[in-house]
Order: sequence, then structure tokens, then C-alpha cells
Amino acid sequence: MKPLPVHVPVDGPAPEHWNDATKGSVMFRTLVDGSHGPTAGLVQGIATIAPGQTEAPHHHDIAETAYVLGGTGSVTLGDRTLEIRPGDSVYIPPQCRHAWTASDSDQLRFLYTFPADRFDDVSYHFERAA
Repeated sequence: MKPLPVHVPVDGPAPEHWNDATKGSVMFRTLVDGSHGPTAGLVQGIATIAPGQTEAPHHHDIAETAYVLGGTGSVTLGDRTLEIRPGDSVYIPPQCRHAWTASDSDQLRFLYTFPADRFDDVSYHFERAA
């Protein structure tokens, strides 16, 4: 079946929340996803991390890209931590351990993209909480 154009209105899919010791604290809204329309090969959404909060260290079996929309914070890629701000882009190769942290004074918002048909196809491998 050939993918068709899809419009996702601003009040489209409801946000989801993770807030536990294993995953950390993040709200995300998946916008482009085969579950929400006839799309293929691309998952895209917006993640929001509250001030001072972290999405826990994890990796995926596939690549991820991110574009910082607002706020400031850091992304840890393997053993390297980088400060990020609006306009920054990040490419995360498959199997690369990474974590997102919002600064204490700002929420961090970024657009995420995965080469997958559905968000449910994206494997998250979180490290065990200490």
C-alpha cells in the first residue's frame, strides 16, 4: 500500500508520560507514526523534559535524530556530555547509550525522529536503576 500524505492537527495524538526510576521523567507526543495514519519508514514526535529532570540512559537498535526546539540542557552520548540549546541537532547511531537532561531553569523540548514505521517498533533498552 502506497503511503498517503497525512496531516496531524495541533490537538492530534495525546501526550504520553514516563515517570519512573527506570525511564526517568519525560513527556512525549508522537506525531508521525503508522498508528496515526498510513505512513511508512518514519516516526517523528516531540519530547519535553521538565526543568532538572532526565530521560534515563538507554539505547536503541536503530538510529535517532533530534532537533532542539526550546530550552536548554544536555545530552550524554556514550561517555561524552554536550550542552544543547535551540537549533542544535543530534544524530545518535544505533546502540549508542544516551540520556537527555533539562537544565534546572528550563524545560527541554526536542523533535525526535526514528527510521521505523511505528513508535512501538522502536526498542528502548534502559539501564537498570541503581
